[in-house]
Amino acid sequence: PDRATSQPELASTRSMSAPAAKDEVHFLSKEDIDKLNENPTEGVPTQALQPDGGIDWDCPCLKGMASGPCAEDFKSAFSCFVYSKADPRGSDCIEQFSKMQACLLSHPETYGPPPSENADSAAPGASDAPAQPAPTSQ
Repeated sequence: PDRATSQPELASTRSMSAPAAKDEVHFLSKEDIDKLNENPTEGVPTQALQPDGGIDWDCPCLKGMASGPCAEDFKSAFSCFVYSKADPRGSDCIEQFSKMQACLLSHPETYGPPPSENADSAAPGASDAPAQPAPTSQ
């Protein structure tokens, strides 16, 4: 389903943006906000797995990964994980996820730069160096 047609009709929405701007500003009346609050997710899927067991590749929960330069690699890895019978689940999908990772890393213009190696540390500023004793006064 087309998301644009599943959203409530907003009578007083005005868009203000510069021609080259990446963002748009929308001004809503109180009535428009009330309409959105009545049923904000009506018609918008919230899960990728459908009741029939199929995958809804248009689900917003997939954050657009099912389109773009790595779409097929993502679909392969995600499908493998969803339908995996291995224990632990997805352990039979290493090849598909490795291929998807390689694709993501080769397209930083679309998916962003790889996370820094320091992102894995337990706490910001954490170090492997041993703690230094506090200075003593003499």
